[in-house]
Order: sequence, then structure tokens, then C-alpha cells
Amino acid sequence: MPTNSFRFCGADLSPFRRVGNWAWARVFSPPFGGGVRGGSGLFGSGTRILPPFRRRAGYFNRASPITPPAPPSERGGDLAARAQQNDRRTGDPVGPVNGVRRRGLSLIEFLVIFAIFSLVLLVLLMVATRGREEARLVSCRMNLGQIGLALALYDQNYRSLPVVTELAPLDPEGPNGARSPSPLRTLLDSFQLPDLTELRDPKTVPSARPGQVPGEMPVPGFVCPSDPNATGGVFAAPISYRAATGDSPSRENGAFAPRRTINLRGVEAVDGLSFTAGFSERLVGDNQPGHARVNNYRVVTGPLSPPGCPVNADPAAWRGDAGSSWRASDYRSTLYNHALPPNGQPSCLASDGKSAFMGASSGHTRGVNLLLLDGSVNLVRPSIDPKVWREFAKIGPEEAIATEK
Repeated sequence: MPTNSFRFCGADLSPFRRVGNWAWARVFSPPFGGGVRGGSGLFGSGTRILPPFRRRAGYFNRASPITPPAPPSERGGDLAARAQQNDRRTGDPVGPVNGVRRRGLSLIEFLVIFAIFSLVLLVLLMVATRGREEARLVSCRMNLGQIGLALALYDQNYRSLPVVTELAPLDPEGPNGARSPSPLRTLLDSFQLPDLTELRDPKTVPSARPGQVPGEMPVPGFVCPSDPNATGGVFAAPISYRAATGDSPSRENGAFAPRRTINLRGVEAVDGLSFTAGFSERLVGDNQPGHARVNNYRVVTGPLSPPGCPVNADPAAWRGDAGSSWRASDYRSTLYNHALPPNGQPSCLASDGKSAFMGASSGHTRGVNLLLLDGSVNLVRPSIDPKVWREFAKIGPEEAIATEK
């Protein structure tokens, strides 16, 4: 018998020595005991012969004993070694993380990512700012719309618009209440309401509240949220909205010209309500004398006439009390004209208070809101033709309107 043969119970088992994944790890004993390595029972300590599909020739045999798999720590070390070998070839300076080499950002990649992030942040800020300004613009238009509704109710009850009786000097003697009441104050006094925000129906006046007409204090709906000085508490009774007196510094041909009595029916017959200005907005002053700002004005010697304010280099001529009170009728706070284009400057006021270059202005980015006598509110851009802008404020002669009453 060949020396490399393996026999058991008279049978040659040499052909089965390398069958399966597991070959002769242990030699089992015959049923009657004994065997090459001893043992008892049929399969008491015998060798397991695996099925053919688990076969891996040459892996286990008597000449090469079973070698257990390497522990995970050693396998990780092998991966790290291979990663380091790859890094030496690629020149990657970053060390391995969990056995895997990760490359960092280069300077150019960092700058590109930073630029993209900055651009996205800038776009988000612009969108948020524009959204807030649109909300303030809508709120301002609603305020003017409520004034237009109040004018329609007043005309329905009294057959005329509020009348501005007389313009007092810029600094008259006596308290502020001794002046002619402003159109807005006339509306509140006639309806006996604390503000105009409760008006809903153009034909129904809300229930009066005697004794609740406010004094020298802020009134809801009289301040534009885009006017920082109006909302910042600079004055006790700020006002952002003014009544139109006409198309020039001294001509009194507008809806609220001093001593003029007109009604909406007459305006509709002569010029049309949808083409006639009633109210607009103007920025409130900063309450700082001597500041040459677009929201302030200069005091000059009157009367004033086109083309504009006279040249005056005296810093003391500038006053910052524009829009300081909604209660009295004057060009300082509650009246304006279309002698200047929207956001035009500088503004000036005659010391006698009877003529002025006091135009419309606002804190909106796209223009100023204009209330027409039909109740509509339109956004007018500063680029409007000055002639068209002046036509909005002008109403036909008094005689033509009187015949239509």
C-alpha cells in the first residue's frame, strides 16, 4: 500500500482527504472504538466532511492546518497600510479616518463654496427685505383707502368735502388748537370716532363715540409704516398723509384749497373723480433744526412762485417739524401741493404760511401713494411727467363746479 494512503476499517479513504471546505480536522473513531487519534462512538470525535458546494481545494488539509481569519483590528491595520500606500502615490496630506483616507478642500474650492454661500445669503436677504417693504406699502395704501372712504361718507352727509378755512402764519400766537382744523380732524370730529379704521361701508357711518376724539396724540391709520420718523416717536401726534391744495405754491385750485367749498358730484362733472388728487403722503421731519434733509423744509420770505425755492444758504432756515401734528391746517403738517414732483426737493414754506413748495414724498422704494377722490390709491413713480402730476391736483374753476352742485 502506498505510504500516503489512508485506510479505515479496511477501506482506502485517500481520495476523500481533500473533500469540502473542511477536510480531516479531526479523525473520527469507528463504531467499535479506536481510530487514528482515538475516541468512541460513531461520530463521537470524528471528522466533518463538508458538502461539495462548500469545497475549497487546498485550503484545509493535513499538510496545512486550519488558519483562523485575522481579527478586525489586524484587518483595519491592513486597510490603513494600503490607504497610506495609496496616499504616497497620490500625495494626499490628510491622514486616514477609520481606515479611509479623505482629502480636504483646496483654497480654490473653499473660495468657490464661500462665494456661492454668500450669494445665496444675499438673495435671501433681498427677498426678505422686499417682502417687508411690500407689506408696509400695502398697509400705507390701506390707510389712504380708509381716508378716501371717510371723505365719501362726509360728502354724503354734508354735501361737501371738509373745508380748510384759513392758513395761519407759521408761528402764530396762541396754542396749536386755535388754528383752522385739518381735514382729518374735521372727519374725526364729525363722526365722533377715535380713528378711521372702523369704516367699512361707504354708505354707513359707525356708531359715534362721543368724547373719544383724540387730542395731541398718535392716531392709528395716520402714520405710514415706511416713515421712520413717523413711527419712531419723534413727535407726539405725527401725520404722514396730507390734503392736496393745488398745482402751484400759491394757486388754490385743488380739492382742499383754503376757503374752497366743493363736493364730489361737482368734481366728477368737471374733471372726474378718478383724475383728481385728494391726499398723498409726505415724510415726517427729524425734529432737528438746521438739517438740510429731504423730509425737512426751509422757511423763506413769501410769497413763493415757480420755478422753485429761492436760494438760501443760512442753515438756521431749515426746520425739522414737518408732519409734527395732524390737528391743524397748514403746509407744515397737513397740506401739500403738486408744485414739486414726487420726492422732489428742496421743500420750502413762506413765513406767512400762505404759499409753499411742499411736495409729496415717502419712504417707499418705488414711489409715493396718491389717493384719488374716487377712493382708489395709486403708486406714482418719481419719473412721472411733471405736467401730468400737476394736472392731478388741479380742479376746474369754482363757477363750473358750483353749477353742478
